[in-house]
Amino acid sequence: MNNTTIIENKIKDLITNKVLFTSVDVSNAIKQEGVWIRNREVAGYLRQYDFTSESYQRSNITVANGRSASLYHPDYADPSNYTKTNQRTITKSEVDKTNPPTLKIIPSIPATTKVHARVVNKRFRIPKKLVEKIGLKPGDKVDISKIDTSLFTKISNKLIVTKDGRINIMSASLDPLIQNSNISVYENNGKIYLK
Repeated sequence: MNNTTIIENKIKDLITNKVLFTSVDVSNAIKQEGVWIRNREVAGYLRQYDFTSESYQRSNITVANGRSASLYHPDYADPSNYTKTNQRTITKSEVDKTNPPTLKIIPSIPATTKVHARVVNKRFRIPKKLVEKIGLKPGDKVDISKIDTSLFTKISNKLIVTKDGRINIMSASLDPLIQNSNISVYENNGKIYLK
């Protein structure tokens, strides 16, 4: 089972039970089952999930240290009823101690395909080397499902591979917390991941 399926199944379980939740609730619940998935990957998936058919909505709330977080809740629920605003994400070492025989780290990062990407002219560039690994060539329309979008606040579904073989994404689409960070980009099983 891949990360997307694991995340989706956990979200559906929470929605079925009409639970108010944040990305931390989802990632911690998954980690408690012995699977290591980063919170930012869950948060990225949640930003793209269509909650309208589930009668759920997203509200911004303030959590520990005055930070803002997205709370997902039934349409009828009052966001102020959410009480776990001081929780933190479970660390990998905590998962290791709790579930050593069943821990799965998904996906593995093959060192040979890992490269660094940067923002140039207000565009985040995915290098040609990785674009070729997912089978795209200049002029091709980009299938967004082939890019891990967990670090983006929004991303166009109309991306085209440039003449020089790269994929350019507006840097404003990057999560503001990581816009000025070093970002590693790698390909694994036909998908591009950012870390």
